[in-house]
Amino acid sequence: MDKPVSQRLFFALWPAPEVAQTIWRSAASLVPKGVGRRLPPQHIHLTLAFLGTISEQQEQCVCRAAAGVRGEGFTLQFDTAGHFPRPQVVWLGVNQLPLALQTLQTQLVSELTRQCGYEPEPRPFVPHLTLWRKVRRVELPATMPPIAWPVSRFVLARSRTLPTGAEYSIVQEWPLAAVQE
Repeated sequence: MDKPVSQRLFFALWPAPEVAQTIWRSAASLVPKGVGRRLPPQHIHLTLAFLGTISEQQEQCVCRAAAGVRGEGFTLQFDTAGHFPRPQVVWLGVNQLPLALQTLQTQLVSELTRQCGYEPEPRPFVPHLTLWRKVRRVELPATMPPIAWPVSRFVLARSRTLPTGAEYSIVQEWPLAAVQE
């Protein structure tokens, strides 16, 4: 099968399968059954930078830029749930933004901009995990037990839109340095 000439790509944090399952199970009761479309656990990710549809040449540039990014591993504590009414999504977020995450995202966007002419999102970075789509209204708990995600890498991922919804796959990954105790 030939590789497409252009593809929709984004940089993200991607949990290990067992972490994704934990997040998926822990958040199961946030939205009533039958409301919206719940994303499968293998689609759970935290977007760092959405690139959109790019060429193979641009993909090579963004991979070179990502290879120059240096960051430390960290743990995310998802402890809040929210709803974006306009895109109709329910998400999990963090009350405490780890400095290592902010540094990683800022450095990645900076390198993409400098090396590849990337135009960053004008809105501030708000780390979140989309778990449901097509949820018009929902009452969410004020608090929730924290869900820990140890982050040790970031990835370049591909998004394909299918009649059944989005399909994601990892194209390449870069490790984060182990935290020194």
